[in-house]
Amino acid sequence: MAKRDTTQAALDRLRELESEEPSESGLVEIRQHLKHRSNHVVGRGAQVAQEWKANELIPYLEKAFYRFMENPVKIDPTCIAKRSIVKCLEQLEYTSPDLMLIGIRHVQMEPMWGDPEDTAPGLRGACGRALAVMRYPEVYLAMARLLVDPEAEARRSAVDTLQWLGGSESELLLRTKVLAGDVELDIVASSLHALMQVQPDRSLPFVAEYLDSTSDLMEGAALALGESKHPKAFSYLAEAWERAELESDRQTLLLPLALHRSEEAFALLIEVVAHARAGTAAAAVTALGLYSRDEDRAAAVRRAVETRTESAIRAAYDSVFGT
Repeated sequence: MAKRDTTQAALDRLRELESEEPSESGLVEIRQHLKHRSNHVVGRGAQVAQEWKANELIPYLEKAFYRFMENPVKIDPTCIAKRSIVKCLEQLEYTSPDLMLIGIRHVQMEPMWGDPEDTAPGLRGACGRALAVMRYPEVYLAMARLLVDPEAEARRSAVDTLQWLGGSESELLLRTKVLAGDVELDIVASSLHALMQVQPDRSLPFVAEYLDSTSDLMEGAALALGESKHPKAFSYLAEAWERAELESDRQTLLLPLALHRSEEAFALLIEVVAHARAGTAAAAVTALGLYSRDEDRAAAVRRAVETRTESAIRAAYDSVFGT
């Protein structure tokens, strides 16, 4: 009981420090908390150090990280302390890659209800991000490893980091990820989105290839194009709309068209509201809810809805734009 009370007292004090202004006495306290046996206390201490931008605590953060790498399953289950330390070091503009290169390879198998599970993918992803932030010269090699990590969380992190990095190297790795595929389709969809952010002009026709109605990535590709707001993306979305034979495929394209926010896309959606089948028209009204605060466009939606008598369309309008 005493040990638990000591841990809770440390957590309570760190919570107080987080709301205080940085001070010399506070730094001394955090430094002591980083030596605590509890991974929860050390993790919280790292969060406060990050909030305080306490660069002077870097040596103590490093020491704590390596300490929790010793018998990690027992003393740092689920990598709570190590992950917080890495995120803190990233924010403190830490420049030594050695610690991150250890973390990006760390696998921590822990007993769960069934088979043991790896609880370190978040740590690996955080280390990859930190290597990117510090502009580690071989960061793309590290990202290539993460893109094929056995755990989806680490692969998702790699895609996010490559989008943040940008450049032709990121474009190449993201294209490779799309072409190779993934058992988690959202990771491939995120790669399509990242490509439209990293290199929109060159990626536009590549991403548009996945607008085919037989592709499992149709929705992801459409969203990537719509969210990019690239001027030429509308023509690809409009052509996909014309090709679509199933109402479900057409409905998939409605939100991406709304997200494009161009006059051409808006005009097409108004035509859908006015003339499409009731279910698709109602779905278009819901997508057009993005413009509920735009008086002119909201008025155009209202006028289109008023030409229809179907209750589903009126209900969609009332739900999104108000009665």
